Amino acid sequence: MGTKSFGAASAADLLKSIGTMPAPGIGTAFSFERAAGRSIEQVRNACKGMTLPTATEICVTYVFCDDLEIVAAQGGFGPVNRVWTADASVTLPRIENKIVLISRNGRAGCCSDLTYLTLAHHADTLVSLGLEHSATIVFQLHCAKVTLFPQGIDGEEEDERPFGTISHLLVGNTLEQVLDDFDDKFLNAQPGHAMVWAKIPKYTHVPVHSTEKVIQTQVQLALSMADRHTLIPYEIPNPDGRADLLLVSELPGGQHRVVLELKVLRSYSYPAARTDGKVSPVAHAINDESAQEVVKQAHSYRKHFNAQRACARVYDMRKPPAENDLRVTSGDLAAKLKVDLWFSDVHHTLKAKRNAAIDAELNAMVSTDATAAGS
Repeated sequence: MGTKSFGAASAADLLKSIGTMPAPGIGTAFSFERAAGRSIEQVRNACKGMTLPTATEICVTYVFCDDLEIVAAQGGFGPVNRVWTADASVTLPRIENKIVLISRNGRAGCCSDLTYLTLAHHADTLVSLGLEHSATIVFQLHCAKVTLFPQGIDGEEEDERPFGTISHLLVGNTLEQVLDDFDDKFLNAQPGHAMVWAKIPKYTHVPVHSTEKVIQTQVQLALSMADRHTLIPYEIPNPDGRADLLLVSELPGGQHRVVLELKVLRSYSYPAARTDGKVSPVAHAINDESAQEVVKQAHSYRKHFNAQRACARVYDMRKPPAENDLRVTSGDLAAKLKVDLWFSDVHHTLKAKRNAAIDAELNAMVSTDATAAGS
C-alpha cells in the first residue's frame, strides 16, 4: 500500500505510537464509583431483611478484572453471568465468604466455587490470582462496613464506609451516639445555652418558650448532617397526635422507619401567660407524667407508621438536685413496650456541665475502689 499518511499523521508516526500505547486495563474510561455502586447495591439487596452487623464473620470480595473471561478460565470460578450486577436472584448464601470477579464495566461477573473464611484468606487468594492491583471492594458484614480499594488491595488508597441494608444512622447505637454528640457539642455548649435557656430576672433554669420545638428543630438538623441519605420528616399527623421525628431510609424492598419522640422536663415554666414577671414551678408529678408520656407516644406512633423501632429522648432541664425516681418508672415502662429511652441532662452553664462530668468520674472511681475492696 502506497499511502504515506493518514490525515495529518504519517503512517510511520502512527505505527511508532502503537508501541507506546498503555496496556489494556482500568483507565480513565473506567468509573470505579459507578461500577462499585452497582456491586454495593447488589450486595445490599442480597442482605435484604438482615440486621447488620452479623454475629459471625462474613466477608464478600468483589474484584474488577481487565479480562474477566481469562481470569475465570484459570479455574475455581463458576460460569460468567453477563448481567451479574443486575441479577436480583443473587442471594447472600450464594456469595457468602466468596470472591466475585466483575468485568470492567461493572456488569458481568462470576463467583468463586470455594469459600474463604477470613479477610486474610481473601487477600492471599487475590495475590495468587495476580489481582492485588485490581480495583476491589471488600464487604465485612460482621462489622457492617465496606472498604473500597481503587488501586487494589496493594494500593495506597482505601475508602472505608458504613454498610448496611438500611442507613447506618438507624441501626445499632449510632442514633444514640449522634444525639450524645449533639448534646455535647451544641446543646451543652455556648450556642445551645443561648438558644434554650430564657433570661428571666431573679430566676435561673427557666427554659425558653416552646423549648421542645426549639430542640426538635436543632436535632433534625444534626441528624440530617449525620446522614444525608436519611429522610427526616417531622410533626407527622396521625390518629394519636403528631410524631416529633420520623427517620426514613429508602430500601430496594421498601422503607425502614424509626420514630423519635422528644420531651423536656423542667423546674419552671416560661411565664408566657403571666404579667407579674414571676415564673411558675412545675410539680414533680407533671414531670413524671411527661417522662412516661413520651414512651407511650413513641410506642403508639411506631404502630401507626409501621416503624421498625421506637425511640424516646428526654431532655432534663430541671434545677439540681432533682428527683430521679421518674427515670426508673419511665425506664420500666420503656422496657415493657420495647422503646429505646434515653435521658439527656441539659446543664445551665458550662461550669455546671464540667462539674457534672467531674462528679461522674469521681463516682466511677469510688465504685471501682469498692469493687476492688470487695474482691
